[in-house]
Amino acid sequence: MKHFLNTQDWHRADLDALLADAARFKRSKFGDALKGRSIALVFFNPSMRTRTSFELGAFQLGGHAVVLQPGKDAWPIEFDLGTVMDGDTEEHIAEVARVLGRYVDLIGVRAFPKFVDWQRDREDIVLKAFAKYSPVPVINMETITHPCQELAHALALQEHFGSTDLRGKKYVL
Repeated sequence: MKHFLNTQDWHRADLDALLADAARFKRSKFGDALKGRSIALVFFNPSMRTRTSFELGAFQLGGHAVVLQPGKDAWPIEFDLGTVMDGDTEEHIAEVARVLGRYVDLIGVRAFPKFVDWQRDREDIVLKAFAKYSPVPVINMETITHPCQELAHALALQEHFGSTDLRGKKYVL
């Protein structure tokens, strides 16, 4: 099992393989790579493009996406260990991630930094907690980094320039 939390955790060859898969999916439009599979998309922040692309992507590849919004349509989640659960949170991340992992084949997490405490934001607590406790792969749908968007940019550059080797090329993102 390999989580996709940021691109720095992956070898270049693995990222190139992901890009090749993405190009193949794009060419064939629809496929069945997720046939019979379910994914949980956990959104702690509002989303339009990310939510739409992940939900449609799962559907177009034969899978089913379940969208959860803790604090809105699901219980708020506590992330600190040893916390007495007597506040606004009803569920602890250790239980949430394990239970979701029994229901689905993959968990996507979108949780922006709060921009109150930079040191805490840099720890990426929400995403790392899901990865720690989940028995299934976790994908970062945008926290302090946005690796799926990085891959989308890389695919666009590859399509435009014919390669992801951009040495000597000029471009604006």
